[in-house]
Amino acid sequence: MKQVKKRQPRPRLREVEPGEPEAATEQSAAEAHASRVGSHASAIFDRAAFLTWVMNDEWMASSIASMFLANMPVQIEKLASAIRAGDCGEAEFQAHTIKGASANVGGEALREVALEMEKAAEAGDLDALRTLLAQLENRFARLKEAMEKDFDRGVHG
Repeated sequence: MKQVKKRQPRPRLREVEPGEPEAATEQSAAEAHASRVGSHASAIFDRAAFLTWVMNDEWMASSIASMFLANMPVQIEKLASAIRAGDCGEAEFQAHTIKGASANVGGEALREVALEMEKAAEAGDLDALRTLLAQLENRFARLKEAMEKDFDRGVHG
């Protein structure tokens, strides 16, 4: 019988802003990020940020969006499965994966919930994870709708 190793949480790295004290708390780092993000903090789909990330290549944006929309339900199911199993290490990993993917495509609202889930998993808070999962699913549905509407306008063509 093959032994399965439990995934250990990865060490966290964060960017220290110029002039920021080295002993700054994680909360202050989150606040600094929120102030940099500004009015885009709750954007369901920030098309301009996404296009900037792909150097304004509409075809590439459309291709990446298609892959993201096809893959994200799989990632969300893996996260849900980890929560059902009570595996906070795997839930943290999956939330981190979702956070990064959604940030890359301009899905700031989805990224925000994934970040909260990552923190809850790190803290071992399964109740918070269960509550946040519904929000994550809702925000993904809204992002999917916005992206499909945007990219159905002939970007593939």
